[in-house]
Amino acid sequence: MQVINTNIPSLNAQRNLDTSKGSLETSLQRLSSGLRINSARDDAAGLAISERMSSQIRGSDQARRNANDGVSLAQVGEGALSQMGDIMQRIRELAVQSANATNSPQDRAALNSEVSQLTAELDRFAVATDFNGLKLFDGSYGAAIYQVGANANQTITATTANFRTNNYGSFQVRNTTQFATYAVTGSFTGTAFGGQLSSGGTVIAGSGGASGSLVINGGNGGATISTLTSASSARDLAAEINASNTGVRATARNQANIQFAATTGLSYSINVTGANTGPVNVTFQVKDGRTASGLQEAVQAFNDRSSQTGITARLNDTADGLILTNDDGSDIMLQSVSTTQNGAVCGTISLSTGGLGGTPLGQAFTITANGSGGAAGGATQTSGSVLKIGGQVTLDSDKSYSIGTSSFGLQSGTLTSSGNTLGGTSGLFLNSGTSIGSTLASVSTLDISTVDGATQALRIVDSALATISGQRAAFGALQNRFMATITNLQVTSENLSASRSRIRDADFAAETANLTRAQILQQAGTAMLSQANALPNQVLSLLRS
Repeated sequence: MQVINTNIPSLNAQRNLDTSKGSLETSLQRLSSGLRINSARDDAAGLAISERMSSQIRGSDQARRNANDGVSLAQVGEGALSQMGDIMQRIRELAVQSANATNSPQDRAALNSEVSQLTAELDRFAVATDFNGLKLFDGSYGAAIYQVGANANQTITATTANFRTNNYGSFQVRNTTQFATYAVTGSFTGTAFGGQLSSGGTVIAGSGGASGSLVINGGNGGATISTLTSASSARDLAAEINASNTGVRATARNQANIQFAATTGLSYSINVTGANTGPVNVTFQVKDGRTASGLQEAVQAFNDRSSQTGITARLNDTADGLILTNDDGSDIMLQSVSTTQNGAVCGTISLSTGGLGGTPLGQAFTITANGSGGAAGGATQTSGSVLKIGGQVTLDSDKSYSIGTSSFGLQSGTLTSSGNTLGGTSGLFLNSGTSIGSTLASVSTLDISTVDGATQALRIVDSALATISGQRAAFGALQNRFMATITNLQVTSENLSASRSRIRDADFAAETANLTRAQILQQAGTAMLSQANALPNQVLSLLRS
C-alpha cells in the first residue's frame, strides 16, 4: 500500500539513527573519560561496588599517611630516649665513682652536683620533647590511638610513659612502723626504745607463738613468706623473698653503729660473730678517746678479721664511732665484751642500728630480722652481755607492689619490762598492723653525696634505665608495626585499585571498535533517512501520470 501521510521507513531510519547516535555518544564519553561507568545508568551495581572500593582505597591511602606520621613520632621519641639513656649512664658512672672509699665528702659533693644538673636536664628532656606540639614524655600524652586502617577500630594503641624525674625509678615500700625483733641475754638499760617494742603504749610480754608470715603481691604474682623463725637473719629473709619470684627484689644488708666510752686509753676485747664463722675475738685500744685518730686502731682491728666475720668497719660521719657493715645481711653479734684500763674493768660500749639511713633509703621499708629492737633506741650494753643487731631487708621492684598484713608472734623465751631495763631471750616479732603499698624512689631523689646514697642511687638508676630501655623497645616495636602496616596498606590499595579498574575503567580497544561501528551506522543511517524521506515523492508520480 502506497501512502504519503505516514512515512514508516523514515520513522524506522530515525529510530536507528538515534540508537547509533546514543552508542556514538557513549563511546565518545568513555574514550574521553577513560571510564566505562560514568553514571549510574551505565552500570548501577558496578557503580555501587566501585564506590565502596574507592572509599577503601582512599581510606587506606590516608591510613598509610597516618602510619608514616606514627613512624616519625616514634623516631622522635626514641631519639630523645637515647639521649636520656646516655645521661642515665653518666649518672650511674658518677654513682659508682662516689661509692668508692677513696673519695672525700668534698669529692662526693662535687659528684652529686653534677648528678643534680643531669637530673634537671632529664626533666627538661621530658618536658621539651614534642611532636607536632604534642608533649611525649611529660605524662600528658598517655595512651595514644593511631588510626591505621580504612575502617573504624582499625587502630594501634601505644602507651608513652611519664618521664618526669619524679615519676620513674625503683618502687620500694613506703616508710611505716618497722617490724622489730629482739634477741638478747643479759640486760640493757636506756630510756629511748623508739616505741618499737610497744603496742598501744604497753610493752608486750609473753612467751610462745608462731613463726611470722609476710605476704608480697608483686608484678609477677603473690607469695607468702612463712618460714621465718627467731633464728632467721635478714639474709635468710631476703633469700626467701627472692626465691618467691614475685617480681619484688630483696637486698639484705646489716649496719650497726658502735659507740665507745669517751675515756682515753681504754682497751677492748669483743667476741664478734658474723656470717662466716663462730665468735672471733677482736681486741684494740682507744688511745685518744672518741676521735678519728683514736678510733683508727679499732677500725683496723675489725677489718683485720673481716675475712672471718664478713664484717667491715669504718668511721661514722661524725668520726666519733664506728659503722659495722655486713653486706649479706647476716646478724652482727657482739658478746663477751670487756673493757680495761690499767687492768681494771671499766667503761661501757653501746651498739645500735644505724648507717643505712639517708634521704633516698629513708623511703625504703626496713624489715629487721632477729635483732635490733632493744638497741634501736641507743641502749647501753654492759660487760658480759650478748647483743644481736639484725640486718635490714630493702625491697624494690620495677613495678609497683604491696605487702599484705603480716602476723608475727613471740618466739620461744620471754620478754619482760622493769622500769628502763629490758630483758629476755630469743626473738620478738611485731605486726605492723596494716597493709603496706610500694612507693617510688624516683630519679629526682638521687643523692650520691654519701656512700649509702650512691649505693641506693645505683638501684634507682638501674631501674630507671630498665624503664627507658623498655620504652625505647616499645617505640622500636611500634615503628616495626607501623612499617608492616604501611606495606599491608600499600598491597591492599593496589589490589583494590586493580579490582575497581576491572569494574569501572573503559576498555579502549573495545570502545574504539564500538566508536567505529557507531560512526558507520551514523553515516549509513543518515543516508537511509534521506532515501526514506524521498519515498513520498515517488507516490506523487502516480498523480502526474
